[in-house]
Amino acid sequence: MKPGQKGAGATMEKSMSGEGARGFQPRLIELLHAASVEVPARQRDGVDELRDLFDPGTDVYISFPPSAQFRDAAATAIALARAGFNPVPHLPARSIASRADLTDFIARATGEAGVRQALVIGGDLSPPRGPFGAAIDLLKSGELQRHGVGKVGFAGHPEGHPVLTQAILEESLRAKIAFAAENGLEAYLVTQFCFEAEPILAWLASLTRLGIDVPIRIGVAGPATARTLLRYAVRCGVGDSLRAIKTRTKTIGRLISEAGPEEVLREVAAGLTETPDARVTGVHFFPFGGLGKTSDWISQTLSRLYAQITPASA
Repeated sequence: MKPGQKGAGATMEKSMSGEGARGFQPRLIELLHAASVEVPARQRDGVDELRDLFDPGTDVYISFPPSAQFRDAAATAIALARAGFNPVPHLPARSIASRADLTDFIARATGEAGVRQALVIGGDLSPPRGPFGAAIDLLKSGELQRHGVGKVGFAGHPEGHPVLTQAILEESLRAKIAFAAENGLEAYLVTQFCFEAEPILAWLASLTRLGIDVPIRIGVAGPATARTLLRYAVRCGVGDSLRAIKTRTKTIGRLISEAGPEEVLREVAAGLTETPDARVTGVHFFPFGGLGKTSDWISQTLSRLYAQITPASA
């Protein structure tokens, strides 16, 4: 079963309608069926692999590290669209050398790949490569709206940021969401990947206190080795989870590589059953261990969850 198999919806509804529906399982099933995934900008030649792993229409994000080139991201977006996926490119403001480069990329992505959604982030470069020092600067350029991009994602940081304070993060997030609302853009959030549920649930509660009410995708790492996870966690500045990995590398590495992010997602789903107002719409996977491992893990986890909520006599 592919992770996002469309025909599974009726099965889920039937299974959840009886006495077997209980606890966190139904909520987690919903989140996994709405899963998104990401690939690097240079993934163009490997897009065919995705056809066997994920359903058509799946949101596939195109990551953009500082060393990437926009021509590669555009080519990957086009290949993803032709394969039946919904390409969602990252737009790291600080990596864009000029407004002309931004215009050229968005024009090609929307015109040739049908892109209508993008993840707008600040990026890691310091100093910025061009005129955009933050995500809000890119938004204010008007290029997204001008080329028909109507949905924009912003980064969420349940465990904080390696450079920015919590106050700055909150102020920036409110400003971006307000700008989107005022300019006809549909905003949503995608979190950094975490290995513990507590900071995620606390962050969701903080959004409610701040009056932020937009859809949210919870980021998690797919099955991978401890060494790989540590490398990416250091790069991303993951907070409490990073400290946990450093002190319990063998234990956490074994849990992640063998069980994937199941524990954290179970706890998040259980927490969401107690906070129904939280607008968590799906899980976003960072497939550090490979797309195949991530796809297999989602399928196997869904099978186990269905078995847990389906009455024995069914």
